[in-house]
Amino acid sequence: MNKKIKRLVSFLLVAVMAFSLCACGEIEEEVVKRASAIPQTKAEIFDYFCAALDKVVAEKPAVSYGLSNGARGAECENSNIEAAFPTIAKLMTVGDGAEVEYGADNTGVFPTNKLELNDIKSANIIDIDDTTSRSYTIVLTIWDENNPNQDDSVFGKIYKISKDEDILKEMEKASSYFTVESYDAQYRIGTIRAVISKETDRIEELHLERTVDVSTQITGVNKFAEVGTVPLSFEYSSTESYSMNWDAPAK
Repeated sequence: MNKKIKRLVSFLLVAVMAFSLCACGEIEEEVVKRASAIPQTKAEIFDYFCAALDKVVAEKPAVSYGLSNGARGAECENSNIEAAFPTIAKLMTVGDGAEVEYGADNTGVFPTNKLELNDIKSANIIDIDDTTSRSYTIVLTIWDENNPNQDDSVFGKIYKISKDEDILKEMEKASSYFTVESYDAQYRIGTIRAVISKETDRIEELHLERTVDVSTQITGVNKFAEVGTVPLSFEYSSTESYSMNWDAPAK
């Protein structure tokens, strides 16, 4: 009887060890193999991001683009204009989206790489789990800018910035209530977030966030004519989001 028990115990021990070895093998298979070393310094993180950005243009994955935006925190000495703020803000927050199929030129939608290291205020890399997480999150911040444009500003190198005349033209849609001749936009926060695969160094997601302090002069017309010309300020924010699909479609 004792011999049978010993044999049973031995068999169970062998089975447990075999199971443990299999489990270890499965864990090892889950360990992510990095395509390159983890960037450490600001310059290394920036160069790693730029290389990943260039890959999107060169290797032409499918790209989906979307824009989310809004405004809040209206401050105006006239309560009627402040009450009309949602209408004013809506005119400045026209969103759009786009799709580019795999293998097609995506430079009309995806931002091309024009940034320089001096354009970057800070650069950080988030690596939550050293062994199993399959992606990094790169976070870059841009220096503040006043009234940047698409042609010769830091923000214009990667963000989509509407022309002043286009925004003012949008505001003309509310010309039966008020008029706006100009505005000032202080870009005080610009954050670039990129999710990049550790195994391929390819960008999977790119988010361009910005917060802008807008100040302008509103002149009331028609039923708001008694308002006269008063200052209005508010905070505008937007996020441009890109997602990439690197898998070639089945033929």
